[in-house]
Amino acid sequence: MVEQQRYDVMEKLLGGLEIRSYPEHQVISVSVNAGLSEAGNLGFRPLVSYISGYNVSGQKIAMTAPVIQAPESSEQHRISFVIPSQPGVKWPEPADPRVRLESKPQSLVAALGFRGYWRETHVME
Repeated sequence: MVEQQRYDVMEKLLGGLEIRSYPEHQVISVSVNAGLSEAGNLGFRPLVSYISGYNVSGQKIAMTAPVIQAPESSEQHRISFVIPSQPGVKWPEPADPRVRLESKPQSLVAALGFRGYWRETHVME
């Protein structure tokens, strides 16, 4: 099992939509020039390399869920892994210049879970 990012459900709405509060957290991210369908695959490899030890200290880091994909434009997406929640730990700098270590503030988001495989048509809906 992988660590799942902690959140509090603030409200449940019709259709399975949840309003969630996420605490401040850190992510590693990479921006890729690709459409929605191929962006996840292109961004996944450099992020897996980082957690597998391709960072300045060679430190291996546990995988977490979920993998986050967000559009930056129609042909550019940011793919992110949430760093495990270990207060006080300073995570190593990425060795790959495309990968960025970022702090994210507490946020309130609307979330809709997928069952099974994702499809671009479901994302667009």
